[in-house]
Amino acid sequence: MPSVFPPELWETIIDHLHDDIPSLCSCGLVCWEWNIISRFHLFSPDLKLYYFNLDSVLQLISAEDSTIPRHIRSLHIATRTNEEWDTVWENLSLLPSLQSLWLYYKGKDLKSLTSRAKSSFEQVLRSVTSLNLLSITFESFSQACDLINNASQVKELMLWSTSCDSYEKSDVQIVLPKLSYLKADADISTHLFDKFCSQNHAPPIRTLQVSLHRATIDGVRLTCKFITSLGPTLEELRLFVDKGEYITLSNEIDLSQLPLLRSISFDLFWFIPFEQRRGFTDWIFKIFNPDISTPSLQTVKFILGLISEADELDIFDLPAMGALFSDKQYFLYRNSAKLVFCFHGEEADVSTAIAAVKESLHTLDAEGRLEFVDC
Repeated sequence: MPSVFPPELWETIIDHLHDDIPSLCSCGLVCWEWNIISRFHLFSPDLKLYYFNLDSVLQLISAEDSTIPRHIRSLHIATRTNEEWDTVWENLSLLPSLQSLWLYYKGKDLKSLTSRAKSSFEQVLRSVTSLNLLSITFESFSQACDLINNASQVKELMLWSTSCDSYEKSDVQIVLPKLSYLKADADISTHLFDKFCSQNHAPPIRTLQVSLHRATIDGVRLTCKFITSLGPTLEELRLFVDKGEYITLSNEIDLSQLPLLRSISFDLFWFIPFEQRRGFTDWIFKIFNPDISTPSLQTVKFILGLISEADELDIFDLPAMGALFSDKQYFLYRNSAKLVFCFHGEEADVSTAIAAVKESLHTLDAEGRLEFVDC
């Protein structure tokens, strides 16, 4: 192989074979030196630009006549400074096939982008269908709205550990006509939900994941109001519930307003002693009370953390939980809905917990309506 193709042509040939993974692997077996050059290509179309590899990766994909950019579908960017942020967007080639953008940026002054970098950034935002903002701090809520609004084609939006220095009201209207999946936590979610509720039309969200950790009572109420506004479209709902929010949640949420809801999950991964959780499950029964009906609901899932003894499951009052699914007065029985558990913890502890649940809910298990899944 080396005698046929001189070294100065290796990069050009490998670049040409970028999207042909089998050929790249075969070439690497014949000429081991090619692996050093082609290693990056073999992991595309998922491109990762991190602060420790910015220069080398940008140089590779932005080379003249490079064929790599047109094959990239997913882009991950993690930077620590404004200078690194500018470097990425000033040097990044056009990515015509890009669909997913993941941003991790610890800086605050996004407006400090040079005009060239800003133009490149906004062009990418306008084309992506999936946007994930992780650990980003905006100067203001208006700045966050502007960025989100630029992603006008987005179908999936994730805002996790993302916040604003100022949450003053914004006049910016967020228009995301294709948004079907939203995941957000308490730092920014309540302000975003308030914005959506103040507009004429809610986005067509089918899947919503919301963390209520550290949320205020008003924040929980706003979240429930937003959930209700999604009644015409919402099919899947996952709530990360902290120990301080479940009472307000049970008072405010109304599942009867969600006629298309097929699945609801409660993530109760709480790092507090079990003895402090005694009697907490009353809020669950209130949410599924006999006076309401959600005709499409087929799955109720509970995600629990660090179960170490089967007796600790008594906090769930499993017999009463089973009644929600086996008593004719509850709509979960009429829907033939399934009860699903997911346990975080050591394998032996999880096995013990599963055995205890099956023993307590043996009728539901025999009917095939009790399931256990990996987290």
